[in-house]
Amino acid sequence: MASPLIFITHNLGIVAKMCDQLAVMYAGRVVESGPVSRIFNAPAHPYTEALLNSIPRMSDGAQRLTAIEGQPPDLAALPRGCSFAPRCVRAFDRCHVETPPEFALGDGRTARCWLADPTSHRGRLMAVLEAAGLSKHFRAKRGIFGGDHGVVRAVDGISFTIESGQTLGVVGESGCGKTTTAKLVLGLETPTGGTIRFEGRDLQGLDAAGRRHYRKSVQAVFQDPYASLSPRMRISAIIAEPLVTNERLSAAEVRRRVLQLLDLVGLPARAADLFPHEFSGGQRQRIAIARALALSPKLIVLDEPVSALDVSIRAQILNLLRDLQAELGLSYLFIAHDLAAVAHMSHTIAVMYLGQIVESGEARNPGARADAPLHRGAVLGGIAEPS
Repeated sequence: MASPLIFITHNLGIVAKMCDQLAVMYAGRVVESGPVSRIFNAPAHPYTEALLNSIPRMSDGAQRLTAIEGQPPDLAALPRGCSFAPRCVRAFDRCHVETPPEFALGDGRTARCWLADPTSHRGRLMAVLEAAGLSKHFRAKRGIFGGDHGVVRAVDGISFTIESGQTLGVVGESGCGKTTTAKLVLGLETPTGGTIRFEGRDLQGLDAAGRRHYRKSVQAVFQDPYASLSPRMRISAIIAEPLVTNERLSAAEVRRRVLQLLDLVGLPARAADLFPHEFSGGQRQRIAIARALALSPKLIVLDEPVSALDVSIRAQILNLLRDLQAELGLSYLFIAHDLAAVAHMSHTIAVMYLGQIVESGEARNPGARADAPLHRGAVLGGIAEPS
């Protein structure tokens, strides 16, 4: 008869190999417990999530590791409220004043975190944007006289959710409906069917003020940094255009905001007085990102934002986008052909084929359940990694 074993270790890789159940401790308390596979696939406590994100992996190469900011608390003088709150990027007011109890999550799992409270909306991330049964059909016309040749179902009944501070990656081959989906989210196309809800409100029912708020809250960064910036405008005017159109600011306030945005994306103040042709492709994409940030949006649609850049510049832009998300709490709809880039950026991934989402799931281990035909073949088969 096998004997039970309590295994105490820092090494989460050994835990994954050796253990059936896991108890995660912080500041003298078990903050999360349950089956190893469930905790590793969907951690409920921010400390557990941060530990998993800090593990070096073979596939990451020499990338900088994600560390947990701050230091563990003094056990003789624990802070008020949750002991992890001073280091937690998702902490809110209650975390700093009340100690969370142990919440039962089902399937034998528990977590000591107010985010896990099933009775509170804080127990889950708020959905910024939700699409349900979203469709866009086009009439196909051919020939000299433009005869009707049926319907192209560019987007055909897809549903997805983008949560606050999270990234939904959409991947698929050309013509699968990715960009049409982006246009529907941006309001550049009218849906044939289905609904889009932003912060719980159906876009179809918005009044003029609601539409203005939506346009300010949802911005875009497009694929080609050479085509998305007017060659006749100085950078200061390009970034300031959304501010001048939508906000009542003095010239001095606009200038100050432009310089802040340039600094935010890693460009010097002197860039404001230059023209787009005086910048490289990567710098132009930083300018496009600064313009998208001008109105402090909640969601940014990134339609192939790095496909026109070389690999070194691509890495810089992807890192910038992740840093901005962590600093500003942004949500992204990240669209690309490259599943590796999508997996690097995203919290969840949706695979599109012929206008439909054929597979979706968490990005923690993309391809682990590659049973859909496109995912198994065309998409995963298209990842080119140098040996």
